[in-house]
Amino acid sequence: MIAYLYSRYPVVSQTFCDSEMLALERAGEGLVVASLNSPPDSFRHERLDALQAEVLYPPASPAIKEIHKAFPEDWEKLRPLIEEHDVNYGASFKAETRARNALAFADRLRQRGVRHIHVHFANRATHTALFLHALGFPFSFTAHAKDFLVDLGSHDLLREMAEKAVKVIAVSDFSRAQLAELCPQAETAGKIARVYNGIDPSSFPEPIPPATPGKLRILSIGRLVDFKGFPTLINAVAQVPGAELTLVGEGPQRSEIEALAAGKNVTLLGSQSQDQIRQLLATSHVFALACTTGADGGTDILPTVILEAMAAGLPVIATDFVGNPEMVADGETGFLVPTEDPAALAAALQKIATDPERAIAMGAAGKKRVAETFAIDRAATELLGHFAAGPPHQPAPPACVYLLDGLPAEEAAALPDSISPISTTSLPDGTVLEASWRRALARSEISKIDALRAQVGNAVSGEAFYRDARRALYLAHGLKARRITRVHAARSDTFILAWLLAKLGGFRASFTCERSPILPRSVMQKLAPDFAAGSIADARLAERLGKEKYPDALGLETPAPKRGLFSKKTAPTLDITTWKEWLASV
Repeated sequence: MIAYLYSRYPVVSQTFCDSEMLALERAGEGLVVASLNSPPDSFRHERLDALQAEVLYPPASPAIKEIHKAFPEDWEKLRPLIEEHDVNYGASFKAETRARNALAFADRLRQRGVRHIHVHFANRATHTALFLHALGFPFSFTAHAKDFLVDLGSHDLLREMAEKAVKVIAVSDFSRAQLAELCPQAETAGKIARVYNGIDPSSFPEPIPPATPGKLRILSIGRLVDFKGFPTLINAVAQVPGAELTLVGEGPQRSEIEALAAGKNVTLLGSQSQDQIRQLLATSHVFALACTTGADGGTDILPTVILEAMAAGLPVIATDFVGNPEMVADGETGFLVPTEDPAALAAALQKIATDPERAIAMGAAGKKRVAETFAIDRAATELLGHFAAGPPHQPAPPACVYLLDGLPAEEAAALPDSISPISTTSLPDGTVLEASWRRALARSEISKIDALRAQVGNAVSGEAFYRDARRALYLAHGLKARRITRVHAARSDTFILAWLLAKLGGFRASFTCERSPILPRSVMQKLAPDFAAGSIADARLAERLGKEKYPDALGLETPAPKRGLFSKKTAPTLDITTWKEWLASV
């Protein structure tokens, strides 16, 4: 099992990361994704639907602040590294935050049998990987350019990351040379390798027909930031009679680019789905990108969109800048022009407009070059060879997950390995849950949820029901990825969640009801028959449902503590051996 660690996942601009993971899954490698932060919004590209990997997100901020209490032994292992990094790199590098992020994932990665962690970009996620390394996880990282040259902010930290990593992957010969210069010890040790970001050539449309004389449809895609060079491209297009530019992307320079494009044959489309982008590639004559160096030193080393345009059979015009010459063969698959030179770019566009047969030949040559050099399956195979070898830890999948609305450390420690606790306080924030909801909307599953809402009735508020419905939709995918088939509601406050998982995900569900349940007895009485088994300490509910069918087998005759059955503040505690035996029998 390989874990991909991200600062934030998914990110729309990182399609090459998704293609890489999909290729690894096709090769039979098990994957899990760990995102240190929730995504910026609930939008998800349709390409993500094909990814089988479970995506893990951190709990909400209050739980992260207390995470060290849940894993005291791991925290003690990380304290010396926190102190060392505070001294070496300063408070701005937030060593303690990186350590807490590592704690939030370490136990879950162990449970899933992860043998190796890979990080795309030399950034705070790779800094976090150093703390996971201190907890026993080997790691590697892919370094692009701006990430380690500008964003990371410390060449000393880069060297430490390279020293501790199993391998450092460069995305181009250009960035490999930069890494070798900055990390000579890693270069001497043979740790730096070049693996191009690949794409799936088969997922792009066939070559386009010749350009209509006097008309040239130009496409460009990228974030609206200074190092993409869009002002140069817009000024170049204005010099080519009959040329039309379609620009896809969003970013901080939107208003500036809109002002520059006013009155010209330029259309700004904003963000587009992958299917929409493929359609635009199929109806364009040429792809153009005028990359340059940004004000902060940022650069675009190996723009994936150039490979996608080549895969679609388009000739490409790009600047002769950093990694672009490694993709575009000048005069063969397109043209390379100097940076920030609108006249040279306009001249290259004019050549495409006036010689459509040559443009078609260039597009075909580019398509062949992508298939031979940049195919994602080839890149994934190369990458896999650089990951840590050796047999992974293969824990048996837990027999059941134990659903809690609050998870004291004592309760987690008391559970056997065969029972995996999941606390509602450990779930990610609403952005992630909303993404699951939107996917359910797209699949027309909401009508089923609404029907379940009617079955529950008004004794449970709509707010509480749909909160648990979102939780259930999010949890179901991850539980199935872990081959879990059983869920148990530890108390009445997770009864509805367990019931929804049974109804929506097909899980076998059981429940424990404490004395004086939080959930209305009428609701539990109505829904209890949908559970495979239950244990009830509440006398009134047990009387209604039948003490023989729902015996208090777990010794909960006295009130259970509010925040956990294993709280040291309340006696008696639940006999975990008895509970485990009961669970196995039902």
